[in-house]
Amino acid sequence: MQTGVGPFFWIKGKIIADVLPLSEAEKYGDKLTSAVSHSDLFDHSVKHGEYILFPRGRVVWDISRNEAVIYLDKCLCDSSIINAVYRTFELTVYRVENDEHYVCPKCQPGNFTHLR
Repeated sequence: MQTGVGPFFWIKGKIIADVLPLSEAEKYGDKLTSAVSHSDLFDHSVKHGEYILFPRGRVVWDISRNEAVIYLDKCLCDSSIINAVYRTFELTVYRVENDEHYVCPKCQPGNFTHLR
C-alpha cells in the first residue's frame, strides 16, 4: 500500500484522480504535494467543458502532523465521496478540510440555485 497525493474531481458519481506516490511528492512549505494541476488532469481525463465547473479537491501530506489532508469542495462533504477519495489515494490517516481553491459554481457564495 502506497499513500498518494494529487488533484481529483467528482464527476457523474465517480472520482477522477491523478495519484502521485508520496515517495515522489514535491515539498511545498510544510506539505508534500503533486505538481499536476486540476486543469492538466481535466484536459487529460475529461476533455469536455471547463474544469472550474466541476466539484474538485486535492490530497496533500501534512509533514508536521504526519497525516494526509483532503481538501475538497463543500458539496463533496459526503461520507461515500470521502471514502472514495481515501481508497483511491490509499490513505490511512487523514483529515478533511474545505478550502477556497476548491469551490464549484454551485457552492459559490451568493449562488441562489437552491431556491429554484
